[in-house]
Amino acid sequence: MTYDKKQVADRLCYWREFMQSFHLPTWEELPDLELYMDQVVSLVIRYVNLQPHSALKDSILTASAVNNYVRLKLIPPPVKKRYSRIHLAYLIVICCLKGSMSLSSIQQMFPMNLSEEEVQQIYTNFVHRYRTAYLRCVEQLEQLSEPVLDPGNQETSQVESLVLTTAVAATLYKLVTDKLLALQLPQEEPAH
Repeated sequence: MTYDKKQVADRLCYWREFMQSFHLPTWEELPDLELYMDQVVSLVIRYVNLQPHSALKDSILTASAVNNYVRLKLIPPPVKKRYSRIHLAYLIVICCLKGSMSLSSIQQMFPMNLSEEEVQQIYTNFVHRYRTAYLRCVEQLEQLSEPVLDPGNQETSQVESLVLTTAVAATLYKLVTDKLLALQLPQEEPAH
């Protein structure tokens, strides 16, 4: 692998600044009014776009993806083609996690038929945990990237080491998540 160390260092500094200011909206910050599909898609993209000022090849969310999530019972169906704060919460969680988890695993963590209070509680906890993990990631990335950011060190092997370390960490965290989800007890069916 060949890297321009200065370019990597510049991007790392840029990403660090972006990541330090990024946050997901709290429940209270989500609009408390019903939205149409195009409004929901553009709002969720704005909320979860972790690609600072870059053109994405594939959108984080599309109208057809939202329709699929409804069909797969990952999110509740819209009411008269309108989506509420509950839908936004589900979609934000899905968009944040779908890169590292299967949709069925996300559904295990955030089932569809919940009351608004339960959705609010799960979403609020998710946003808090996301922010905590996000800031921890920034700290770890700063430590791991010190050799890359050192202008006196022109060795590019530190960049390769950073890429490998972050890839291994991502793999291990995903493995632990999968193992923990496998330990979840099955939900009992309500008595009729």
